[in-house]
Formats: sequence, structure tokens, C-alpha cells
Amino acid sequence: MSLGAYTRGFFFLFSFLFDRYSDRRSKGRIVRDKSQSSTHARPMAATAKHKFALNAQVLLDGKSDGAVFKITRLLPDGGSGLQYRIKNEQEGYERVVVERLLTAARG
Repeated sequence: MSLGAYTRGFFFLFSFLFDRYSDRRSKGRIVRDKSQSSTHARPMAATAKHKFALNAQVLLDGKSDGAVFKITRLLPDGGSGLQYRIKNEQEGYERVVVERLLTAARG
């Protein structure tokens, strides 16, 4: 048996076992990607929706002066929740905050 045939046989066995293992784990955590090769598995992404839209007016919790901020960008989850980039007209800079610190501005 040549080295090439041995390598192909090992690869086939590994692919077969990996496919069986990834199929068992498909209940919520890993899903097989049919567009790629049969041995490729990727984590399933949970798509969360942002509560506030782009250009919405919001209040920042913990800011006592009641300043109204405008959402300038929607950002992905950074590990502690969905994030937004916000800006106040009186300030010369933008802030990045998590969604739980924002409330909708009235009016």
C-alpha cells in the first residue's frame, strides 16, 4: 500500500467520523454548512435585532442633564449586548454604548 493511498484512506475515515459527530451536535450549537465541503461545520449565529433605529433620538442612562443623543451607527454584539454609536450635538465626540443603557427620547 503506497503512502498516497494510506493518506487518502485516513482522510476518508476522518471525514466520515467528523460528519457523524457534527450531525449529533446539530441541536442548537453546530450546523453543517451545505455550501462548503461535507466536513466543514460552522457555529450557528443567533441574529439579534437592534431595539433602536439609525438616527433615532435616545437618552443615556446615568447622564443626569437629560441630554438627547442621536444614533449614528448600529454595531454588533460586543460580548455584553448589542451596541450603538451615539452622538450629542453639544459634544464633539461619539460614544459607544450597549443597548441596555439607552431609552427612547420622547418627542
